[in-house]
Amino acid sequence: MLEITRFDTTDKLSKAVASGQFVFVSGQVPDNAEADSYQQTLEALNKVEKYLLKAGCTRAHMLFAMIFVKDLSNLAEINRAWSDWLPEGTAPARACVEATPASSQFALQVFAVGQQSTIA
Repeated sequence: MLEITRFDTTDKLSKAVASGQFVFVSGQVPDNAEADSYQQTLEALNKVEKYLLKAGCTRAHMLFAMIFVKDLSNLAEINRAWSDWLPEGTAPARACVEATPASSQFALQVFAVGQQSTIA
């Protein structure tokens, strides 16, 4: 059986779980609900990256991302932040749906799956 490593676990969830070569990052929301959609997206993506790094990944090793967007009228700014944040040529498979995050004061929530790698 593969070892399972959990990161920042509470009674309800782990912020990330690694097993085998895979890392699963739970839904990350920004810190500042007053920020615009662009900034909120960067904040959430930086949290995703924090957990990818803890588990031995980088943002370039994301295999899949799921973005729940509270209001799709903000999608252009969310996509702009995504493009600014993601290294060129490393886009993962991605789904983006309109849904109200559990923390409904935020514009979005980002989930990710990554593949562990050797970080030089």
